[in-house]
Amino acid sequence: MTPQQVRSRVTAIDPADEGAAHSAEDLLWQDTLAAIAAGAPKPRQLAGEALATALLDFPRYCA
Repeated sequence: MTPQQVRSRVTAIDPADEGAAHSAEDLLWQDTLAAIAAGAPKPRQLAGEALATALLDFPRYCA
């Protein structure tokens, strides 16, 4: 996983579709953490790019 791939996935998230956006965010964070744990280069940059989803405006419901 590269920072560009993470950035691309962040920009693909559509906040208007709340359920899909939340699922995409969760999956992106999981994939990013897995890549970092597997030794991906530039782990800080990967994490920073993934955390950019926090700026997206959609409700995040937890059960």
